[in-house]
Amino acid sequence: MLAHNGDLARFAEMKPLLAPHLKPGIAAQIHGTTDSEWIYALVVSGLEDPHSRPSAEELHGAVEHAIEAIRDARAKLGIAVSSSLNLFIADGSQLAAVRYCFDFGCYPTEDASRLHEANLTYLSLWYTAGRDYGLHDGEWKMTGGSEGADSILVASEPLTRDTSAWVEVPEYSILHATIEKDRPAIAIRDLD
Repeated sequence: MLAHNGDLARFAEMKPLLAPHLKPGIAAQIHGTTDSEWIYALVVSGLEDPHSRPSAEELHGAVEHAIEAIRDARAKLGIAVSSSLNLFIADGSQLAAVRYCFDFGCYPTEDASRLHEANLTYLSLWYTAGRDYGLHDGEWKMTGGSEGADSILVASEPLTRDTSAWVEVPEYSILHATIEKDRPAIAIRDLD
């Protein structure tokens, strides 16, 4: 599963340049026109076996494969406009959350009404770990603290009034999380 928060500028022009990076069986499954569907196809095409669960390393490599293909297409087309690429990828046993933006800070300013908020601020991505996220004492919060955590919650922004338990994922990085020995194992790595 993949969720995408962002927008790839001039995406329709990129499709012919992205197509060679897709495995034929994956390319045949694309039926829509969204950048999110193509990003998913690029990530899955970066996996050795798209039908088996990848390791953390392989998933990281597949995300980098997708970013590199998009970066190459943007360079060939001369696209130098801010394009957010926050991703959430999960397979039932692990998740990867990507906080990335191509050419952040480069956006057209001629028509202020067409400026999107994602081009003015770097889209955020946050996580927290604990035992139970829910309504406690009339307030939504994660309880249990990180020491005794058995779950992780990832979101575009903190989902609670008290933000002290939330950690912001750094720009240009990927968060990988899985449960090991009944506890969240969380790692953050830089992306090129």
